[in-house]
Amino acid sequence: EHLITSIQHGYENNEFPIVFGDFNEDLLKDSGFGIKNLLQLCSMGQVYLDKHGSIPSSRDNNRSIYHVFVSSHISHLVDRLGVLPHTEGFHSSDHISFFVDFNQALLD
Repeated sequence: EHLITSIQHGYENNEFPIVFGDFNEDLLKDSGFGIKNLLQLCSMGQVYLDKHGSIPSSRDNNRSIYHVFVSSHISHLVDRLGVLPHTEGFHSSDHISFFVDFNQALLD
């Protein structure tokens, strides 16, 4: 409930959220009222899935747990997005690194 309130408050202030995460649950499956449903209630879409047609999987158990949700108000501004291989990134971890590039000309 706190996350929904924070996101809705941001919208009121023309702030449009981007949520990246290792959610430790496969959000491609319907699992009741999880983070997927919460973010959909806040008008956020799975921009990585929309652009690439699939979600990167975890190295250990091949589950689709990494997701990028972007407010529907700014999803059209995403030029490129992707992930670095598990062996690359900013840290030594079993997690992956995402990047999202927005069209700067449209942001101004």
